[in-house]
Amino acid sequence: MNEITRPIQAFSEVEEGICRLTRRLPELPKQEVILTRLYLHIAKALREAANHVLRPFDLNYVSFSTLMMLFGSCDNVVNPSKLCDVTGESRTNMTRIVDDLVARGYIKRHPSTDDRRRIVLTLTAKGEGLVRKILPPLWEVQKKIYQVFGADEKKELEDLLKKQLAAIEAAK
Repeated sequence: MNEITRPIQAFSEVEEGICRLTRRLPELPKQEVILTRLYLHIAKALREAANHVLRPFDLNYVSFSTLMMLFGSCDNVVNPSKLCDVTGESRTNMTRIVDDLVARGYIKRHPSTDDRRRIVLTLTAKGEGLVRKILPPLWEVQKKIYQVFGADEKKELEDLLKKQLAAIEAAK
């Protein structure tokens, strides 16, 4: 069984379970439940694909996302609460992640110049070097994952997912 087959097989089992539920609960919004479960399976598979690339660097998806937030920010500076918002991690877990990245020399903690009570994080040259080393193999995996779509389909998928994200926000 190859890397692609496993998520598909796992999802087919979920889909069969949803069909069984529909027989017991005819009012179940089957299509919406399938789509939601499909999103979750895709998110998990994307994270696992990234982790496969990150493992040799002794990083995981959340640690790398933290480095990328710093790499993509103005002046490579971010505060920890912003990282929590973007990654969805708890403050406790983000503290653990930041502690690890600081200990490994990829980021530094500093008091904010605006408010010395606040802490900001900066990406070190070592951290930037690591990000630049990881990105090319990560891009190759992403290209393989999305090669099944043409350019117009990718744009349509992006638009649909943004529309879905807005609907989720509106439903809260």
